[in-house]
Amino acid sequence: MKWNWNFDFEKSRRISIKEAISDFPKLKENENLTEYTVEPQNNYQIMMRKNSNSISQHFCGKYGDKIRTVIENVGQGQGKNDFNALVEKGMVDKRYFLTSGYANTYGRLIENQPSTTITNNLCTPSGLRCIHYEQNRSLSPREGARIQSFPDWFQFYGSKADVTTQIGNAVPPLLAIAIAEKIKKFLGE
Repeated sequence: MKWNWNFDFEKSRRISIKEAISDFPKLKENENLTEYTVEPQNNYQIMMRKNSNSISQHFCGKYGDKIRTVIENVGQGQGKNDFNALVEKGMVDKRYFLTSGYANTYGRLIENQPSTTITNNLCTPSGLRCIHYEQNRSLSPREGARIQSFPDWFQFYGSKADVTTQIGNAVPPLLAIAIAEKIKKFLGE
């Protein structure tokens, strides 16, 4: 399939995490959804949904009590240290204190800012800033792919770990196109 997106890289602006993924249906733990439930909200979503009538790999795993407690208590832009501060203040039971990870692990994304770097741990709440900005869960593989600018029709294959590694290790397609356009212009083609 040819990727002819008519995207103006010179006039493009940063896309917030909410602008990128807010049209995906809400997910609950242990749920896998395949149908869009709302219309695209902006040009980026329209472009990403072109030639796609359904959603693949939009699912959420099941969490244990500790991870669920962390997710429910971390606000936008917060992470491990903020959660541990709640434990130290007695607002969350001390058995949930987090002893491993960096300051930005267990981090919740900020809806009106661009996403932080997508890594191969994008579906793991203990990963680096991969908790959904609004819903109490990590990102789904499809949300990670959309953030990386893979159109919704693009299919990833393999296990969950294989898929998240493909997404996390990829050069975002729109970035690759922009670089190619600059090289083409530089070479005078």
